[in-house]
Amino acid sequence: MRIGFDALGAQVASVGAARYVHELERALLVLGMDVVPVGARDGAGGGTPRRIARGIYREAIYYPWRFERLARAAGCDLVHFAAALPGLARRLPAVVTVNDLLALQMPELFPRVVRLHTRHVLLPRAAKAACVVTPSEHARRELLEATPLSPERVFVTPYGRDERFVATEPDRDWLRTRFGVDGRIVLAVGTLEPRKNLVTALRAFETVAAAGHDATLVVVGGQGWKNEAFEAALRATSAKVVLAGHVHDDELVRLYGAARCLVFPSLGEGFGFPPLEAMACGTPVVAGDTTSVPEVVGDAGILIPPRDAEAFAGAIESLLVDDDLHGRLRERSLARASAFTWSRCAAQTAEAYERALEGWSAGRSRTNMGASTHA
Repeated sequence: MRIGFDALGAQVASVGAARYVHELERALLVLGMDVVPVGARDGAGGGTPRRIARGIYREAIYYPWRFERLARAAGCDLVHFAAALPGLARRLPAVVTVNDLLALQMPELFPRVVRLHTRHVLLPRAAKAACVVTPSEHARRELLEATPLSPERVFVTPYGRDERFVATEPDRDWLRTRFGVDGRIVLAVGTLEPRKNLVTALRAFETVAAAGHDATLVVVGGQGWKNEAFEAALRATSAKVVLAGHVHDDELVRLYGAARCLVFPSLGEGFGFPPLEAMACGTPVVAGDTTSVPEVVGDAGILIPPRDAEAFAGAIESLLVDDDLHGRLRERSLARASAFTWSRCAAQTAEAYERALEGWSAGRSRTNMGASTHA
């Protein structure tokens, strides 16, 4: 079986989706799958007009028409659109990854272009796919409710952790030099956008700081959209907060290792990489109890309604002062994170490929039998 893997989608995918595409492709190759990257990267930069032109090309020409021609020319038996930018495959079976349908469930938290793409591109093309893979049971349920897909065509393939995310000792000198931080830190990781609900993280931390706990909130994440509420709250706070921006994974590992806990009050996730990464580093997690996050965290962390800043503050405070609680959650976190591997994700994805090929072959056989009957 030769798999045509969309090489273009990862370039324009979100941070988490791009990580999934790269790690899955690597794990499939390790598994011995014949994976062929299809399509060239379309470059980057060039300003808004050029980005718009590239987007029109992708949606109007590349994915609907050119991608499958390239895959067939490469001898592919099946194509996988792993970056939630699905094309149309008419003569090859297609597998589509759907990370989530949050743009339809929480439209006020997403830009209009994301909502339109989800409703008018992702959903219709996923519905036509031979099989669909999702990272969580929550995402699978959403998809089955929103499309006519039969349950046997939708596979849950939980994502894995990067092997670089391991427990490390806090490096206080590095923290001081790199971020100007002394003492204990509470970490928040996520793109600066309303879905990540960083306002609740800040409000909770303000309560903790007001109670006399000496710590710094370090926020890691690139600029997103509609972030005005968090920016206003940040200007008004007297608590110690550091905006670290986007950091490389090696630095993120060191931040997890230095953090007393990760606070992750996200309003919705298709999977949730930061809690998994934190757990792999032995960092206790305080997270929202919604969508897919409980599937990742399980009983290894503290789950709270995501808008309950008071409850988040209580959990953070407990982890700052209670070494026994911190130690128990650290051990649970390490154990739970060990179950999430890219090799398992690849093996489960390979099962979806087999089902897609079987269903495609059976469908073609029925079509040919029907044509023979009417000949």
